[in-house]
Amino acid sequence: RCRGWKALRYAAARPEHCDIWIAWFMFSELVRILRGGIRPTSFEQLCIEACLKNLPEQIKDIANTQLAQYNLIQREIDGRALNFYKVARFNQIVEPSNLLPIKSKDCVLLKIEVETDTKESVNVTLHATGYRVFCIQFSRSVSNLKSTKEIAVKKITQSWRDVI
Repeated sequence: RCRGWKALRYAAARPEHCDIWIAWFMFSELVRILRGGIRPTSFEQLCIEACLKNLPEQIKDIANTQLAQYNLIQREIDGRALNFYKVARFNQIVEPSNLLPIKSKDCVLLKIEVETDTKESVNVTLHATGYRVFCIQFSRSVSNLKSTKEIAVKKITQSWRDVI
């Protein structure tokens, strides 16, 4: 099933289906906007990828699966966190199919310190709530870093060791 930009690429390759796919893309974007959803900036996406890369294998696969299932991302008003949800029809929150194998229902999975290409340092924390990846939190607002194309991980605190 194609969503978002994939639908547009599909439509471009098959002009006979173009009207249907453009209509679907516009509808899915409208639903995302009405739910208060956002698209992560390049910096936020790099931080999510860095967090996932530094998780242990037993958690990494499940976390990747959960993030792939989420269809709604909301940014907190202060710009310091992204929350992930899997939403069904009528705005009902649905649990992901695979849950994390952790002891605690609410915990910090990982803390990293990243440095941008402009030498700015930001602390990033990946949280799990209800046995699912729920939130990525930043030490400060990252709205000014949205065009960042490169980050370097400077420090890793593997908080998951306490909860597995």
